[in-house]
Amino acid sequence: MMPARGERLRAWHAALCVRVQALKPYKGRIAATLLGALAGGRLFIFGAAVGCLLGAMLDALAARPPEGEAAPPRPSAAEEARIQAGQERARLYALFGLEPGAPRSELAKAYKRRSRLCHPDARGGSAEEFLALKKAYDRIRELGAQE
Repeated sequence: MMPARGERLRAWHAALCVRVQALKPYKGRIAATLLGALAGGRLFIFGAAVGCLLGAMLDALAARPPEGEAAPPRPSAAEEARIQAGQERARLYALFGLEPGAPRSELAKAYKRRSRLCHPDARGGSAEEFLALKKAYDRIRELGAQE
């Protein structure tokens, strides 16, 4: 039985949001490269290279604090670890099409449903996907036990 369309869309959207957040620091570089390639015409490679360099400069300028203001303090190692754990938790829950912090009963249902779909004995299932799903489920339970 396939998951409902809305459930698949929510899972896809959550996974996409994680990927977009990872590209955020490079947005100037990406936009300038695309514009340079479009403006370059026949020399689109040259335009893309120039755009990439300009975009890198824009990203560096955007990352620098305005003059007269101190740079924001860097998070401590414990804070950094907490942020990374939250990002990992969001990525793992996205595999099941759930929001982070969903109840254990929903997590168990989603795991059973997804494991039936990607089980190696099922049609279209693969061992790699099944093992990745199992590891994700175990990791979520491990993170829950630590809290």
